[in-house]
Amino acid sequence: MNTIQGFTLIEILIVLAIIGILVAVLVPALQNSRRNAVETSAYAYARQCTTSLTKLLLDNPEAPVAGMTCQDASIEMQAAPSYVTATQVVDAASGAYLSYTYKVNTVPVTASIPVNIR
Repeated sequence: MNTIQGFTLIEILIVLAIIGILVAVLVPALQNSRRNAVETSAYAYARQCTTSLTKLLLDNPEAPVAGMTCQDASIEMQAAPSYVTATQVVDAASGAYLSYTYKVNTVPVTASIPVNIR
Protein backbone atom coordinates (compact mmCIF):
# COMPACT_ATOMS: atom_id res chain seq x y z
CA MET A 1 0.00 0.00 0.00
CA ASN A 2 1.33 3.44 -0.97
CA THR A 3 1.27 5.78 2.07
CA ILE A 4 3.08 8.79 0.52
CA GLN A 5 0.68 11.65 0.00
CA GLY A 6 1.32 14.80 -2.03
CA PHE A 7 0.11 16.99 -4.81
CA THR A 8 -0.07 15.81 -8.37
CA LEU A 9 1.68 17.65 -11.16
CA ILE A 10 -1.67 18.83 -12.57
CA GLU A 11 -2.67 20.38 -9.22
CA ILE A 12 0.61 22.27 -8.96
CA LEU A 13 0.31 23.55 -12.55
CA ILE A 14 -3.25 24.77 -11.94
CA VAL A 15 -2.17 26.68 -8.82
CA LEU A 16 0.74 28.26 -10.74
CA ALA A 17 -1.61 29.25 -13.57
CA ILE A 18 -4.00 30.92 -11.11
CA ILE A 19 -1.14 32.82 -9.46
CA GLY A 20 0.10 33.94 -12.88
CA ILE A 21 -3.34 35.26 -13.82
CA LEU A 22 -3.62 37.17 -10.52
CA VAL A 23 -0.19 38.75 -11.01
CA ALA A 24 -1.07 39.74 -14.59
CA VAL A 25 -4.20 41.52 -13.35
CA LEU A 26 -2.72 43.20 -10.25
CA VAL A 27 0.58 44.58 -11.58
CA PRO A 28 -0.96 47.14 -14.00
CA ALA A 29 -3.39 48.28 -11.29
CA LEU A 30 -0.51 48.87 -8.87
CA GLN A 31 1.45 50.81 -11.48
CA ASN A 32 -1.54 53.08 -12.12
CA SER A 33 -1.95 53.78 -8.42
CA ARG A 34 1.73 54.75 -8.15
CA ARG A 35 1.38 57.11 -11.12
CA ASN A 36 -1.71 58.68 -9.55
CA ALA A 37 0.14 59.15 -6.26
CA VAL A 38 3.05 60.90 -8.02
CA GLU A 39 0.67 63.18 -9.95
CA THR A 40 -1.27 64.08 -6.81
CA SER A 41 1.86 64.79 -4.80
CA ALA A 42 3.38 66.95 -7.58
CA TYR A 43 0.10 68.90 -7.84
CA ALA A 44 0.04 69.41 -4.05
CA TYR A 45 3.60 70.72 -4.16
CA ALA A 46 2.66 73.11 -6.98
CA ARG A 47 -0.36 74.36 -4.99
CA GLN A 48 1.89 74.99 -2.00
CA CYS A 49 4.26 76.86 -4.26
CA THR A 50 1.49 79.08 -5.67
CA THR A 51 0.35 79.88 -2.13
CA SER A 52 3.89 80.95 -1.23
CA LEU A 53 4.14 83.02 -4.41
CA THR A 54 0.85 84.72 -3.66
CA LYS A 55 2.00 85.52 -0.13
CA LEU A 56 5.28 86.92 -1.44
CA LEU A 57 3.52 89.10 -4.01
CA LEU A 58 1.01 90.39 -1.46
CA ASP A 59 3.91 91.44 0.78
CA ASN A 60 5.94 92.83 -2.13
CA PRO A 61 3.68 93.84 -5.06
CA GLU A 62 6.59 95.11 -7.16
CA ALA A 63 8.44 91.79 -7.19
CA PRO A 64 9.05 90.44 -10.68
CA VAL A 65 6.84 87.44 -11.32
CA ALA A 66 8.17 85.87 -14.49
CA GLY A 67 10.96 83.39 -14.00
CA MET A 68 10.41 82.90 -10.26
CA THR A 69 10.76 79.42 -8.85
CA CYS A 70 9.30 77.85 -5.73
CA GLN A 71 12.58 78.37 -3.90
CA ASP A 72 12.43 82.10 -4.73
CA ALA A 73 8.98 82.33 -3.21
CA SER A 74 9.71 81.33 0.35
CA ILE A 75 12.39 80.06 2.64
CA GLU A 76 9.66 78.08 4.38
CA MET A 77 8.97 75.91 1.33
CA GLN A 78 9.71 72.27 1.86
CA ALA A 79 12.17 70.62 -0.47
CA ALA A 80 10.64 69.48 -3.73
CA PRO A 81 9.87 65.78 -4.04
CA SER A 82 12.58 63.89 -5.89
CA TYR A 83 10.36 63.42 -8.95
CA VAL A 84 9.54 67.15 -9.34
CA THR A 85 12.34 68.35 -11.57
CA ALA A 86 11.44 71.95 -12.39
CA THR A 87 9.12 74.74 -11.32
CA GLN A 88 8.89 78.17 -12.87
CA VAL A 89 6.37 80.99 -13.05
CA VAL A 90 5.39 82.03 -16.56
CA ASP A 91 3.76 85.46 -16.93
CA ALA A 92 1.48 85.22 -19.95
CA ALA A 93 -0.99 87.74 -21.31
CA SER A 94 -3.87 85.68 -19.91
CA GLY A 95 -2.32 85.59 -16.43
CA ALA A 96 0.55 84.07 -14.55
CA TYR A 97 0.81 80.33 -14.08
CA LEU A 98 3.25 77.96 -12.49
CA SER A 99 4.72 75.41 -14.85
CA TYR A 100 6.04 72.29 -13.14
CA THR A 101 7.66 69.15 -14.47
CA TYR A 102 7.65 65.78 -12.76
CA LYS A 103 8.68 62.28 -13.75
CA VAL A 104 6.41 59.26 -13.94
CA ASN A 105 8.36 56.07 -14.63
CA THR A 106 11.28 58.18 -15.92
CA VAL A 107 9.01 59.97 -18.41
CA PRO A 108 8.89 63.76 -17.83
CA VAL A 109 5.39 65.27 -17.65
CA THR A 110 4.79 69.02 -17.67
CA ALA A 111 1.70 70.57 -16.13
CA SER A 112 0.65 74.04 -15.05
CA ILE A 113 -1.47 75.68 -12.40
CA PRO A 114 -2.67 79.31 -12.31
CA VAL A 115 -1.11 81.76 -9.83
CA ASN A 116 -3.67 84.17 -8.39
CA ILE A 117 -1.83 87.47 -8.32
CA ARG A 118 -2.71 91.10 -8.98
